[in-house]
Amino acid sequence: MAGTAKSWSGCGRIGNCSYSVYTECIFNVYLNSSIPMELLVKINKKLEQRRAILNTVIQNVGIQNKILKSAQILAECLKLGGKIITAGNGGSASQSEHFSSEMMGRLKNSRTPFPSLSLSSNASLLTCIGNDFGFERIFSRQIEGIGTTKDVFLAFTTSCKSNPLAELI
Repeated sequence: MAGTAKSWSGCGRIGNCSYSVYTECIFNVYLNSSIPMELLVKINKKLEQRRAILNTVIQNVGIQNKILKSAQILAECLKLGGKIITAGNGGSASQSEHFSSEMMGRLKNSRTPFPSLSLSSNASLLTCIGNDFGFERIFSRQIEGIGTTKDVFLAFTTSCKSNPLAELI
């Protein structure tokens, strides 16, 4: 794909760490009007997993340097007139949309919007490309149409097994 955006991606489970417990709690309260004790044990286990992940990041300068390098790559992209293009499947699609929304919106400070868009947000386009070219092309086809060499692609995934993301990266 000549002339398309540079790729940078990483896999993580911090955001996914407690999601399944939340849904289990909701369903149990809805069905049983209570939360079984084993769910409280699961909640504590998930929180301990999250703490372990965060402690690893806190103690690992290599990971911290990757975070800083990522920020530098994204900032340089914007300074050079590029845009941040994001994508994700399933729940990760909402993370992709949220990230791009914060870049275009205010985030913490009023500022000029940072050009960013999520390839996950247009249901008509996703189903059109999926129907015409196959589901694995839903992101790569969009990059072919709008990506430039100044852009950076940021993938959101919890599994690192998404065919459309793998096709693009």
